[in-house]
Amino acid sequence: MTMLSFVGFIALSFFAYSTPIWLPEVGITREIQNGIFRYGEPFLVSVSVLGGSWVAVASVAVASVLFFAFALRLEALFALFILLGDGMISAIKFIIGRPRPDSNLVSVIQPLSDPGFPSIHVFHYVLFFGFLYVYAMLFWKPDRWVQVLLTVVFFGLIISVSISRIYLGVHWVSDVVGGFLAGFAMLWLMLHFYLLRKDNGAVKNTG
Repeated sequence: MTMLSFVGFIALSFFAYSTPIWLPEVGITREIQNGIFRYGEPFLVSVSVLGGSWVAVASVAVASVLFFAFALRLEALFALFILLGDGMISAIKFIIGRPRPDSNLVSVIQPLSDPGFPSIHVFHYVLFFGFLYVYAMLFWKPDRWVQVLLTVVFFGLIISVSISRIYLGVHWVSDVVGGFLAGFAMLWLMLHFYLLRKDNGAVKNTG
């Protein structure tokens, strides 16, 4: 899964670098902006707040502090790695340098000047909420109704922010897909080392 996501991201990165504007994406954005999603604009605006630079840093810091407060030092450390991932994606955005959607083509509700590919909001949501979700399911092991609630909330946020970034006119569809691919690749890699360290720690504690 990690390799497939990584290869897909590399291929899409070359596409984004060579294709600043792809007309089918313009049509998709217009459909999203003029369709049923326009009735949920306040929600789509607010759902992106957690991905703002300072809010993202603060939320990761709070999660790390909470993990540490409950003596979950490994989890606290890996939570901080999410910020490292955000930094790497920010650097990739400037290397590729793909322009964000043009206001002459689609409605740009929140104008931004930095490059658009990949969507760091989507990347951050996949990595941050994905890590919290896996930890909760494997080690917290909540009641079934809580599991359902967490699944709906976490996956709902990831899907909603993907639609939000397109609706707000700050990303093309391929930017969002790029954020998904990079996020899943990083999440699988992060979970591999996290679970490896977790298993090693359990063996030492019982040895």
